[in-house]
Order: sequence, then C-alpha cells, then structure tokens
Amino acid sequence: MLRSRNITLFICLISTLVHGTGCGSLGTSSSNHDNSSDTVLPEQCGQQLTSLRRSMNGRTLQGTGMTSATVTSATKGCVEIKSLHLEGTALVGTMDGQALRGADFVGTTVTQVDSAGAQLAAVIAAVEVDARDKSGETLLYTLKALQDGQLVELCTPDLDGKRRAIPVPGTWDSSGAHQSSATQFTFGCTSAAIGKCVRLGYRPWTAHHGVSLAGYHQACTRMIRFDYCGDGGVHTEEGTEIDVYDQLPINTKDPSLLLTFDAAWSEAGAYCIERQRWIRLSTIDGVTLQALLPSACLGKFELAAVEASPVDPLDLCSVRSKSIPRDSVKLDNRSGVNILLR
Repeated sequence: MLRSRNITLFICLISTLVHGTGCGSLGTSSSNHDNSSDTVLPEQCGQQLTSLRRSMNGRTLQGTGMTSATVTSATKGCVEIKSLHLEGTALVGTMDGQALRGADFVGTTVTQVDSAGAQLAAVIAAVEVDARDKSGETLLYTLKALQDGQLVELCTPDLDGKRRAIPVPGTWDSSGAHQSSATQFTFGCTSAAIGKCVRLGYRPWTAHHGVSLAGYHQACTRMIRFDYCGDGGVHTEEGTEIDVYDQLPINTKDPSLLLTFDAAWSEAGAYCIERQRWIRLSTIDGVTLQALLPSACLGKFELAAVEASPVDPLDLCSVRSKSIPRDSVKLDNRSGVNILLR
C-alpha cells in the first residue's frame, strides 16, 4: 500500500501521470460553492481534435487515455482565456478584462496536446477541494470529453471510484522526465502516478522546511511505476501494495507492514535496487544483473557488495546505478512478495 501520514492507499496502476470548504479555498471569486457543470460540451473552435481513447486503470503517468499531454489553451465561447497559468493548483487567467481563478473555470474548455501533436478538448465540469489535503491547497478538477458522441469523464477511476485530476506545473516527456515550466502545465488524474504522488504529500509547487518538493514528486512518479531505468518503462502491476518513505519526513516507514525493500529513488530513476517489485519465475537466476534488470538498461547498473540507502541504512541494495549520485536519492519504497507465473 502507499503510506501517507498513516493513511493506506492501494495503487491501482495504468500501463507507465491528483488525482467542503468555502470559496476562498477554491481560489475563486464566485459565490457558488457547488461549482459543477454537467451539460457543457467541449468546444472545438475549428480545431482538428482527437477522439478520447479510454485506457485501463493501471500504470500510466497521467491517466487520461492519451500519452502524456500538456494544456495549451483554455476557451469560453471560443474566446481564448489570456495569461493562463497556475498558482498552486488554481487555474488563473483573464477573459474580456475579468480575472478568472479556480472554480471560475467551470464550463471552460481546455485543449491538451500530446507528444505526437494530437489535440483533445475537455470541459472542466467541476472544481472541488481535495478532502485528503489538510492544507486545503489541492484542487480536484472533473474533466469531460467526447467519446463516440457521448460526454464521458476523462480520467479513469481511482480507488474511491472518483475520476478527478489536478493541474501540475511543467510537462513530462516519453522517458518520464519532468520538464519545468512557468507557463505550461499537465493535468494528472488521481488514478495515475502524477496525481498519486501529489496525494502522497509531494506537492511539487511547495517546499517542506525550505526544501522544494518538486524533485520528490518526480522521484515518486518513477517509484510508483517502478521505472528504475529512468527511461519511462513500467515494471510493476496493477494493485501492487507498497510503502513509501523519505527523510524529510513527508512519509515514514510503517513497521506494521510485512514488506521488503525494493529500491532507493531519485528523479532520474533508481539509485540502487535490491529486487524486482514483481518476480517473474522465468527470470529467477539468483542475484545477477540479468535477473534484476531488463536488457535495455543492463549497462546503467553494476553489482554492489552492500549499498545502504541514504534514506534508511537498513535498506540494503545489491545493484547500484553507475551514474546517479548517492546524494540525489529522495525516497525509498517497500513492497510484498509478488510473483508472476508468466
């Protein structure tokens, strides 16, 4: 399970991106606390758009049925909202000289573009404060898009059965690397890695005792998907139980869980690895690089006699990265004994 302040979450991964209070917490000038719109359709505004492709809830980075996509514009009545940007998780902009913020964007169409150039329009149907975030900083957005002529929710469902997303600064490329940006942002669903990591407390727009959480969020997205090679590959399965912890501490190790150390994580992937999160019987070959790693990243790691993680000295690795520095480690994780028969 994912552990955050003793709240247990299950990972329902996609193949490998968050997922009342008053109006002030919603970051909006509107007096309507029930900010929702179920009937507004996404605007096309003369653009050639891609139909929504549904994906299974499992191991993806973003969780929207597209490859990782970036918001490029927002419109109302096909009038573009100017100066579109994020302040925390509140969308901010202006239209016809009027300032818009947070829930003022309900009914707005946002256009997202993926790495292949495909565009998808989605309407913001609702905005709400994430009840799991005690700080009240995190806003959850309900996005809807057209699929086969029907208006459907864009995100796949999370463990609560809800389909929500949160805007996060920057973009992600096909290798899973985060690209910082003050003007571009990405919607991450609560059912996928980007959203899950925000809900674990790694809010990349904030700092913890003066330490930026942006790098911790990025390391978390690698950890969630077990992308130890740092190339965007996914080496985990849906529904895997894990425990995540760091030195800050945002999250601490739960001693009540009978789990075993997997790896120590940096923004670029795993610094060191003790075992696969999922063991395939066909690859069991003792403690060898071939047993632990896919062939594509064998050259990135080397056997280590004993390598202790800087997060927890009791977390010992048998394989270490050749290029990732030790001081770049952000967090560790544990999981159960998981075996694939195939």
